[in-house]
Amino acid sequence: MAWRASLLLLAIVGAARAAAAGAGRAEAPAGAFFFESFGPGWPERWHYSGIKRYKGVFSTVQPPGFQDTAIQMSGGNLHYGLTAPLPGPLSPSEGLVLQYEVKFARGHTCGGAYLKLLSQPPAGEAFMPRRLKAATPFSVMFGPDRCGPDSRVHVIVTSTNPVTGAATEHHLMSAPAPKDDNLTHVYTLVLHANHRYKVLIDGVEKGSGALTAANFSPPLQPPEELPDPEHVKPDDWAEEDTMDDPAAVKPEGWDDRRLVPDPHATKPEGWLDDEPLRLPDPDAARPDDWDAAADGEWVQPTVPNPRCDDAPGCGPWSAPRVKNPRYKGPWIPPQVPNPNYKGPWVQRMVPNPAHFKADAPLATLRPVVAVAFELWTTEPGYTFDSVLLGRGDEGLAAAGAYLRHTWRPRHTAEYAAAMAEARDASRPPGLRHWAANRLLDAAESPLIAPAREALGLQPALDALAAAPEAAWALLAASALAALLAAAARAWLGAKAVPGEDEAERAADEAAEQEDRQFRAQLREQRAAAKKQAAAKPDAGGSGDDEAEPPPATARKGARRAATTASEEQAQQTPAATAPQQPDSADEGGGVATRSTRRSSRRAA
Repeated sequence: MAWRASLLLLAIVGAARAAAAGAGRAEAPAGAFFFESFGPGWPERWHYSGIKRYKGVFSTVQPPGFQDTAIQMSGGNLHYGLTAPLPGPLSPSEGLVLQYEVKFARGHTCGGAYLKLLSQPPAGEAFMPRRLKAATPFSVMFGPDRCGPDSRVHVIVTSTNPVTGAATEHHLMSAPAPKDDNLTHVYTLVLHANHRYKVLIDGVEKGSGALTAANFSPPLQPPEELPDPEHVKPDDWAEEDTMDDPAAVKPEGWDDRRLVPDPHATKPEGWLDDEPLRLPDPDAARPDDWDAAADGEWVQPTVPNPRCDDAPGCGPWSAPRVKNPRYKGPWIPPQVPNPNYKGPWVQRMVPNPAHFKADAPLATLRPVVAVAFELWTTEPGYTFDSVLLGRGDEGLAAAGAYLRHTWRPRHTAEYAAAMAEARDASRPPGLRHWAANRLLDAAESPLIAPAREALGLQPALDALAAAPEAAWALLAASALAALLAAAARAWLGAKAVPGEDEAERAADEAAEQEDRQFRAQLREQRAAAKKQAAAKPDAGGSGDDEAEPPPATARKGARRAATTASEEQAQQTPAATAPQQPDSADEGGGVATRSTRRSSRRAA
């Protein structure tokens, strides 16, 4: 029934929430080099940038279903700078795993939600978290970023050229797209020690490949040659093999104007040609703190010209434009061979002074000493949690353990709650709709939803959503039918006899087997009689001759008569008397026997 399915669904959701609550606390997985769940004391472990532009402040929040806390951007149109030093330097050449959770509680239209792994400063320089800025060197940058149609999960690594010592940022051009909802998702970047990368979202691989072969711009493997910057194409170098015929002239009367002034239009009476549409605002004045060097030249704002309100128009009048009836399209001169054609110009190549064999590209990444949020966003609500940094296989195992044991149960409960909230929002509340909502809940349960189309329930569900009052009548009719059925069983005392159908089926099969045996004996007797008749000598019509058998029509009539007599005898026989075997040794006897036995069983 609908109410039972609803109770079952509520029980399942409640159990999922209870299980998620037990797994809601993010514990540091074994093997993690660095793990931050933003629990108590996180402001002492992280440091805000002291640069003036970084005015954004993270607030501590507890998302639904979590037993611990996370951090969230508290405002929009702000720069955020937050850094946490690592326990020690971490070399990417040993293999590196970076993983963290992101939730866009209020949407994601324009802003970054990535992490930076800051590089170790050169020898003799101290790392200063409060000096974080956009130009602070980083070895790895990873995470979602979106602004309008440009949406990607950044994968950027910064290499140091061992020949020149120059640092170069390499951007993955085939970066996957981030998730576009308000649920919590896990982003994972794996840099394997064999110099391959892998990007995962919620544990599902979204991209992978070799660092030197992947689509990074510029590539991590520097080219052997570069275009010679001193080799410049001459100004008179002609690369086109044809040119416009210099002798060709556009024919007279060729009109290539698509639109022309309307020849029938006239200027309205009262048009003010000498009045501008807008005038300088007489009440506007330059602010006292206006700095021309920083703010530019001050321009006085304008207001609409009041004299134009009552006039048909102001300013120079021009006739409206209409399609040109004589338009022929653009005139294109004919092409002739170019006498100065020299072919395509190819720039000369020279050896690349920065070339080196990048067999181990991770070795060109500087060690990591800190994790940082260096972000700008237009909207608040970006929520971060469970930042994990690991080394090699240990880090990979730690990331996988967190994903399975902590994030996935919470995500399952979060998804179920979001679906329930969306469903409840689409259904009006109140006692009038309660019964219909419960029936719709039952139809969406995992037990019924897969077979909903096969059973043809969708039209009924649509009708139920349109007329929710009918649900109360449906529930009342179901309850009344159940009560009547229970009362009928109690009054009649009807109890099902276990195995009754099976016993009747077995008896029928036994009767049919007996009929088949009887027919087989009958056929054998007839065959033996025919053989005996064929073996006797012809006595020339003596009295000892065997009488001629009756014709087929007479035999069939006798069988029908025997069958009818057997059936009448079976109907007149008392239930306690066993049916008698028919006297006629014919095939009809088997049928009469089975019919008689069934009639006896039914009578009993």
